[in-house]
Amino acid sequence: MPKGRIVLLVLVVVGLLAPASRREAPAAQPTRAAISRSGELGGADYLIEVPANWGGGLVVFAHGIQRGPGRGDVRIPPIASHITGEGHAWIASGYRAREYQPHLFIEDLVALRALFVEQIGQPRWSVIYGQSMGGHIVVSSLELRPGLYQGGLAECGLVDGTGVADYLIAYTAAAELLAGVPLLDAPDRLAFGPLLEGIVRALGMPGSYTARDDTNPGLRAATNAHIRYRIDPGLGITEDELNARVRRVQALKDARSLTAAARWRQVARTGSCSEWCARRAIAAWTV
Repeated sequence: MPKGRIVLLVLVVVGLLAPASRREAPAAQPTRAAISRSGELGGADYLIEVPANWGGGLVVFAHGIQRGPGRGDVRIPPIASHITGEGHAWIASGYRAREYQPHLFIEDLVALRALFVEQIGQPRWSVIYGQSMGGHIVVSSLELRPGLYQGGLAECGLVDGTGVADYLIAYTAAAELLAGVPLLDAPDRLAFGPLLEGIVRALGMPGSYTARDDTNPGLRAATNAHIRYRIDPGLGITEDELNARVRRVQALKDARSLTAAARWRQVARTGSCSEWCARRAIAAWTV
């Protein structure tokens, strides 16, 4: 072997065997600080939380219905600490208004996600997570905004939309007829409560009577015009008579929001299992 090649080979070997401290160290990766922001966007308050060294995952939280006038209050996801503890970011909107208007709130969350992309960066994946009316927002978002979210989780979600309100108002109308108590005339839940005493006086006290769920707030968007009532014979009123005499409620114009028909797999759990379900879903999205 020529002498020049031997010298070159020795230099290469010496370089490979040199202590690591003498070699050029790789550039250190900068540590990304945590981000916590709040503000107002399009008439809706919002929160943004990004953990230190964010891994790229984003959870978009859709809260449930809030009553009354004005814009909504922003709510923190019930598993917020778990989300950030796993290295993911979350955002939440209070919505520009209250009551049952998912068609507006879907767009509020879309706008907030766009703000997140502009200010924080493009997420590696985005999932939408909602409760109650927020579940309606979840399903409708997956249908109306295909590709924007890579998954969704609805806890106790009103995935049938205004159909749930129709169901409640239909039973209220039937109770009004059978008991002779003008339940549908109650202007608000405070006025509705005392009317229930009339139901008890008219229909008697069941052996295990429990507190009722509030059925009146959906009155503006609900209708029982299409409901066909059924009743067992021998109870003092026939099925035809019930359907002919029950008061029919018409929803106010433009009060009924969209009902999504997306086909998706729903994991249904109740009570204290909700947080467990959400944690499992968040873990699945990290894969």
